[in-house]
Amino acid sequence: LAQDPNPEDSVKIFVVDDPGMPPGMRAEPTECIPRDGDQAMCKAVDQVDEVNKWLNPEVPSACSKARMTLTWTPDASLAGQVYRVCVVARDDSRLCAGHGPPDATATGWYGEQQCVDLVVSEPQMEWGLTLVPSEIDSFVGCETRFNVTAKDNSETYAMVISPVGDLPAGAQVTSTTATMQRNAMTGYEERLYVVFFSWRPQRGSEGSTEEVCFTATDALQTQDPLPTQCWRMTVQRCRYCVGRGDTLSLVMKDYGLDTNWLRLWLHNGNTIPPTQRGPAIIPNPDLIVSPSSAASVAEDAGNVERLPIVYVGPVYRPKGGESLDRVAARFRTSVKSILSVNPDVHGEDDVEAGETELCLVPCSQRRPSPGMEAV
Repeated sequence: LAQDPNPEDSVKIFVVDDPGMPPGMRAEPTECIPRDGDQAMCKAVDQVDEVNKWLNPEVPSACSKARMTLTWTPDASLAGQVYRVCVVARDDSRLCAGHGPPDATATGWYGEQQCVDLVVSEPQMEWGLTLVPSEIDSFVGCETRFNVTAKDNSETYAMVISPVGDLPAGAQVTSTTATMQRNAMTGYEERLYVVFFSWRPQRGSEGSTEEVCFTATDALQTQDPLPTQCWRMTVQRCRYCVGRGDTLSLVMKDYGLDTNWLRLWLHNGNTIPPTQRGPAIIPNPDLIVSPSSAASVAEDAGNVERLPIVYVGPVYRPKGGESLDRVAARFRTSVKSILSVNPDVHGEDDVEAGETELCLVPCSQRRPSPGMEAV
């Protein structure tokens, strides 16, 4: 915006060639602002005086006041750059040409240059705080769920959070959404970008470990993505989630377990006769209603619905020299049954003495194999 105290003069505004305009900026032609009513001048406070405070109210002014509009949408590649733009105004008075200062030319009197520095903001990205540990205990039939958050501290750029690589079979990730949350440390609200990860392990994934990683960047990709953030989920052996209202017989059928309801019932804190060591995990085999009491934050993330978890047997580490046949005979089960609940074990080559964990469903065979002692 520029103006001249002489109502008969016309003002034009120009962008100075040096330094010019940043890439993609557009300058509109000078627009005159007629002043037939309000004749007040807009001047800096330290320049106001009684002589130049008002235009002559009896002389209309068609273009002694004018403006230029500059429009610019910076490209993503310009993030973090600083551009200076300078403009200068000129009236059309030639009275002082050749008789006054250099600013008085044959085309008009040039005013002082006015410059502004345009700083193209760049994102200040970081991951949001998460309470979910990087190691999660997951369970067949239970939903593992957690959220991943990121933020731009400049509060200028939208962000996108994306998984890196393949997800576990059946896993889902929501699209990135923005939400306002109060920062527990500062007390101020901040804009967080969040995705939710959800996975329900299926039968056949017992003993497996899945890793899921995420990265985040601003939506315009002006910077390199944040370092990946990863979680490892280990599907627990011998422990299965069941729905409230299920029966132990239905659990056996749903998971194809080689056992019977009474053995499952005994494996879950019940004895015959009853003992005084505490409440049974599943007091009623015909109606499972007890919620899971997660023992750790890792288990909370691996069973967000707090469904009951049923133990089907012990986890055993074979000793040196113990083959799968010997283990099966000792626990009155079969190699087929062992492999069924340990899908990551395919044979003797996958068993390392003292290291490999095996879920065992004992007493699924009525008699031990001939010549082998059962315990």
